[in-house]
Amino acid sequence: MPNSREVADYLEKHPDFFTQRRDLLAAMDLPEASGATPFHERQVRALRDRQARLDRMLDTVRDNQHLEQELHQVAVELLNRDGLDGSGAPAALVEARFGLDAVAIFLSSQIARQPASAAQVDYPSLCRRVEHLGSSCDDRVSSKLSASLFPDAGAIASCAFVPLARGQALCGVMVLGAADSQRFQPGMGVLILDRLGQLISAYLAGRNLL
Repeated sequence: MPNSREVADYLEKHPDFFTQRRDLLAAMDLPEASGATPFHERQVRALRDRQARLDRMLDTVRDNQHLEQELHQVAVELLNRDGLDGSGAPAALVEARFGLDAVAIFLSSQIARQPASAAQVDYPSLCRRVEHLGSSCDDRVSSKLSASLFPDAGAIASCAFVPLARGQALCGVMVLGAADSQRFQPGMGVLILDRLGQLISAYLAGRNLL
């Protein structure tokens, strides 16, 4: 076991040691003495940084728990809607449960029945956003795209694009719209969105709509 002189020599040669090991610095009990104040300041900063990280982790956990609960409620309500047909019912439900400003569902079968002149939505472009059967988010939604996706909604600043599929076959896209540009950010986690898409896909497939 090294003695105090050896420890002091090591710290002199490695002045960044406590920067790398803030956990040790936070656990140290330094006496009130001349020259100790900088260490106490570092200790306090280390504790604050650790607390801030814990707070962010707790916020994330709470947000995920809330989203999981809303996803569960969507499933429960869909199971109680056996008599309803059409894609409008699940779109309205998702919009209400997740506090969104607009939700629209575009299905390949419906697009195929529309005259070319009536197709305002660039459906192939939507499909490319989820071509790997994974959801994607965009906070750079143009007014033109927003108007084509949600003609009856106000300004939409960010969107999530969720695949609707039968097995590995893409059969549609559900678009979630929010006026808040921070709601759907590129690079954000999409696990809940993917699960939501699977749930809505199962609902629509059960009614021969997918």
